[in-house]
Amino acid sequence: MENKVQHLVLVYPVRTPDDWEQAFSIRKQVFVDEQKVPLELERDEIDEIAYHVLGTLGGKIVATGRAFADPKDSSWARIGRMAVLPIARGKGVASEVLKHLLNFCKTRGFKKIMLHSQSYVTSLYKSFGFAVVGDPFEDAGIRHVEMILEIPNKLT
Repeated sequence: MENKVQHLVLVYPVRTPDDWEQAFSIRKQVFVDEQKVPLELERDEIDEIAYHVLGTLGGKIVATGRAFADPKDSSWARIGRMAVLPIARGKGVASEVLKHLLNFCKTRGFKKIMLHSQSYVTSLYKSFGFAVVGDPFEDAGIRHVEMILEIPNKLT
């Protein structure tokens, strides 16, 4: 039983001030400390309007992500700021966070979802049906690609 608990992944919405601090702490550790993204680029005005989640592994908060309506076209959603601490990578946490965000988008009636994936993790998004569109580009010194998913009538 202990082994199952250690590998149990749960995802839930950010609701409390402590949740917000946890989400921003994970983002800072991954994007600023590890990937050297300037701190002033890590937070943005979207944080105020986005739906944010935290992911846990064995009861420890180890991941975060967000979804929001595209400011240019409200029929589209955008997913971003997906971050998983190094100790939890490769254990299915990112997949569970992404599933939660995709279900959030579907229940809100979005027709398409767009994200900017760091090039080394595109396989995660492809496994959920996202397709690369356009050429690679640099954002905060990191190679990214734009990816789009058309939401089918039934999302599993």
